[in-house]
Amino acid sequence: MTEHSNSHWDRTSPVLQGEFTCPACAGQMAFHPERQALVCDHCGADAAIATTAERAHVEVCLMRADDQALLELGEGAEAVSCRTCAGEIVFAGGSLSERCPYCDGPVVREPGRRGGFAPAGLAPFRVVEKAAREAIGSWFASRWLMPSALQDRASGARLAGVYAPFWTFDSRVVVRYVGRRGRKSGKETRWTDVSGTIEVPLNDILMPASNHFTADIRDATGPWPVTRLVDFEPRFLAGFAAELHKVPATEAAEAAKADIRPILEEQVKRDIGGQKQQIVRMEVDLEDATCRSMLLPLWILHYDHGGEHYRVIASGVSGNAFGERPFCATKVRLASLAATAAASLLGAIIGLAHAAAYY
Repeated sequence: MTEHSNSHWDRTSPVLQGEFTCPACAGQMAFHPERQALVCDHCGADAAIATTAERAHVEVCLMRADDQALLELGEGAEAVSCRTCAGEIVFAGGSLSERCPYCDGPVVREPGRRGGFAPAGLAPFRVVEKAAREAIGSWFASRWLMPSALQDRASGARLAGVYAPFWTFDSRVVVRYVGRRGRKSGKETRWTDVSGTIEVPLNDILMPASNHFTADIRDATGPWPVTRLVDFEPRFLAGFAAELHKVPATEAAEAAKADIRPILEEQVKRDIGGQKQQIVRMEVDLEDATCRSMLLPLWILHYDHGGEHYRVIASGVSGNAFGERPFCATKVRLASLAATAAASLLGAIIGLAHAAAYY
């Protein structure tokens, strides 16, 4: 085992391939979300995963985070590259998929590529595949503008489990602003130029570390247990996949500024005071920023319709789902006609009421 002494993340023990082999029948073992253990695909025997939460909540200075990223995952992990979406995926154990969990494209095994990004912690899968399919089925059922036959087709589509990379940030957010304070005087509003600086402490700002995910996906599939992580352990990856962190911490921190801007704008308006407020300019800085790297579990269902590829994503913790879908042109037209008819009927009722009041 190679020792790295410059980071709390460097203390991950190598996992040998034999540790994914069932001691009872020599079958292949994979992580089972319901039993929270390695379970043999052949005989059902299980093996507990010993872990703590000592490293999972260690914060690293933002400016040093990207220098500590590349570590050794051990001989039980293998990195592959997707030729379709350029994803860098890590599989642990012998059950390497031939398809990318993100785009369903083919992946290319690269023997000898054992290095990868070892995050500080992860949230283990807790939703089993069957429950994930049911949650995604409920999501489909609630989207009535979709083509009617699509739900049955998607129910048999491939479902992939993947640990997606994220960063969280803690920071003292300093906002320097220039604005205007308004006070009503009769029908007019009198404006006064103001400026100031406020500090807003924010904790656990969660940002994707992959271009495969957006803040919309993060929010729709949340909330996420970022305060209840366990230490990163490659055994949790057995039977699943994990993407390497592709977005550097410093770049994710810049994206976080835009993500939290609505919160900061409300704080600035409160500081401006008065009856009305206008923000002319805001400068946002993250002071004393620290971050953590983590993996969060997602189920991704792939399906095709009309020559286009779509995904539906469900949280591996809660089952909350969010997805992409086509629309049925006929249903959209009917909905539009119904809305127009309803508006016309409402207008007629209001007109009759006015006429009755006049007479």
